[in-house]
Amino acid sequence: MNACVFELDDFQTDDISLYALTELRRRNPKFKATYYTVLGNCDMAVLRDLGGLDWLELALHGLDHGAERFWGYEEAVSYLDYAESFGVFSKLFKMPWFDEMPDGLARALIERGYRLATRRRHLVDNLRGSEVPVWLGCQWTVYAHPPTLPKRMLEVEWEAFDRFYTVSQMFEHKEALDKQWVIHV
Repeated sequence: MNACVFELDDFQTDDISLYALTELRRRNPKFKATYYTVLGNCDMAVLRDLGGLDWLELALHGLDHGAERFWGYEEAVSYLDYAESFGVFSKLFKMPWFDEMPDGLARALIERGYRLATRRRHLVDNLRGSEVPVWLGCQWTVYAHPPTLPKRMLEVEWEAFDRFYTVSQMFEHKEALDKQWVIHV
């Protein structure tokens, strides 16, 4: 069996990412994806429509893909209040720019029960002892950014996958836990 966890960074309701969603779902009806969303650069009507798709996970990836590294607790709470008001996002956050998570943002996310995603384990070292679950990725991961997405769509044999998972589904997946694709820091 061939499994896939498809992750798209920097989603901003751009045409390439929206096309990829429909095209990949057409190629394989089992297709699922997690799109890390830059909320401040999105069309809210499009996000609301996408939020109704049971095979797409919209996760948070900051407001503008930059200022998050300077946020204190109050700014983080304000951002989460705003994001949660749409009712379309999972409780999953990925810090932009591979930066270490600021303490105020980390505190706000942990208090609200968010899980985290990163491709670099050392970026969550400052959260040790919090027991927050962190997705690190795995060999099943197909990863892309909007500019690389057309090439990735051609490189990957999407029809060959018989199972797709969102990142949030991996937090409960036995193999992900056993192989430490998901850790608790």
